[in-house]
Order: sequence, then C-alpha cells, then structure tokens
Amino acid sequence: MATAVCGWCGTSTHVTEFSQGVESTNDSPDSPQFQSAFRCDACGGLLIGGFTGAEEPGGFNSYGVTDITYMRSFWSRNKPTVWSPRFVKGQSFTDVPRHIAKAASESYKSASIGNHMSAILMARTVIEASAKEKGILKGSLLNKIDELAGKSLIREDTKEAAHAIREFGNDMAHGDISNPVSEEDSEEVLVLMSEILNELFQGPARVQAIKAKVAARKANP
Repeated sequence: MATAVCGWCGTSTHVTEFSQGVESTNDSPDSPQFQSAFRCDACGGLLIGGFTGAEEPGGFNSYGVTDITYMRSFWSRNKPTVWSPRFVKGQSFTDVPRHIAKAASESYKSASIGNHMSAILMARTVIEASAKEKGILKGSLLNKIDELAGKSLIREDTKEAAHAIREFGNDMAHGDISNPVSEEDSEEVLVLMSEILNELFQGPARVQAIKAKVAARKANP
C-alpha cells in the first residue's frame, strides 16, 4: 500500500489504488509516465500517483518505451514518487496586519509546492510592506530596513536578516533568475521573514497583552 501527503487534507497517510495504471507522455516522448488513481484513506479525496521513466535506472527506453507490461511490473514493485494535487500549506501570523499576514502565508504556500523563487520574492515584499506599516514610506528597501533599525524597531541582527531577504529577493525582482534557487534557500528565507514579523508585530503584541493582564490584576487584587 502506498503512502502520500494528501493534496486535499494535508495528512500523511495510506492511499488506496482503485484504478488500473495507464501510460501517458509529457512534453518529451522519451520521458513516459505511468499513472494511477488513488483514494486518500483519511479524507476520501482522489489523488493521481505516478513516476517517470527517468526514475528507473536506464530509463524505460532500455526496456522499450511501449512495454506497458514491464511498466506495470515496475509499478507493482515500487511506490509512486509524483503526486497530484500537492498540498498547499500556509502559515498563520497572529497580531500581524492582515494584508501582511496574508502575503507572508502566501510565501509559505509557494514554498510548499516548490515555487521557491516566488516564495523568496513574496518574502521580500513582506519586509517592505512591514516597513511601510511602521510609517517608513520613502527610500529604497535598503534604506527602509536601516531606518527600522535606526528607530529601534528591530535589533541589529534582525536588520541583517532583513537585508539577507532583500538581497535574495532582488535577484527575482530584477530578472536575475539564471542561478537556481533551492528548497533550502527558501526555507531559510522564510524562517528569517517569520523572525522579523515576530519582532515587529507579534512580540510587541504579546508584551502589551501581558501588561494589560498585570494592570488588571493590580486593579482587582
């Protein structure tokens, strides 16, 4: 029985195959695919699982592209490596202005489906939007970040984190996309983005909430 992260409920669970596998082709006739339909055992959602010829040593061409009998035999001995739909996972950012929280969550959603350049570019947008939310409206993003630190809204190491996101995002913003972006790159950028949102919005909100509780306890001993 195969397992997958369900694209509908996000659960890592067993999936049950209920159709006979079929051969299909993508843009390259030398890269055949073999696909079958599955049902998520957790929510009942339907998934398509498959693999490509490139995943078999030597490719399917070494056995004959049209050898569907061999492909079905391979299928019975292996597990699907490609699943559709993929689960899109965002993040919740409490105490962050709604429009910024939505953009930050969108950055995580992009990363969850492998769109790492989009994730980094959106993280850069989140940093600039956050500076504007704090009343820093003029100048380049570099200047906005420096001003956040100059006003003691972020610490020095947080300023460096923001600049790291800016520099990563600049490549995408200015069309310099020849260098590949890895999953690790986007993960690191999103961690830094979350830390900046925490320092600018979430941390201060928690402090104010605690102060309010202390004041209420003093008023009602």
